[in-house]
Amino acid sequence: VGKIATTHEKLMVVLKDGPVAEFSGTVSRGAEKKLITNASTGAKRPIMEKDLYDAGSFNLKADHRYSINGEAAQYWSVGSLEETLPTIRQEIRVTNGIELVTTTMDMRPIRVLDTTNPGVASLLEAAGVPSLTSQTYEYTQALGNAARASGYDGILFQSAKSGGIKNVVVFK
Repeated sequence: VGKIATTHEKLMVVLKDGPVAEFSGTVSRGAEKKLITNASTGAKRPIMEKDLYDAGSFNLKADHRYSINGEAAQYWSVGSLEETLPTIRQEIRVTNGIELVTTTMDMRPIRVLDTTNPGVASLLEAAGVPSLTSQTYEYTQALGNAARASGYDGILFQSAKSGGIKNVVVFK
């Protein structure tokens, strides 16, 4: 925990007046078609496309790469559904034959930390953040927390599952 806390402090300094990029474009998202539970009522119902636009509707109680349990965030793959569906399937860990609910939209411009920019990647490395594609989330979650606290709308990053696809996480 000590290394991560120190890294978070360094990230807050780096991101305070740090590099801001604008992102907009076509993004796609998917989820396994299954029952979800309403957090308020406890009622169960099938997941629907509209749920994919609500950051907290069905994934608020899970740890993700750039967000922790209880933090609302939406994860999108950059590109059309046709381009990103294989990566979406890998990232949500579903196999062929499992039915998905999917959607695509044109995202309005948002302020992001672009970790695909080599200059930004160097700043993060200097702050003590190791690989952003590792399977452990402590450092990436510290980065997400620092970016959120520094006023970024999200983070643009390389997919950990597919080197050719970029993803964007949008904080809510």
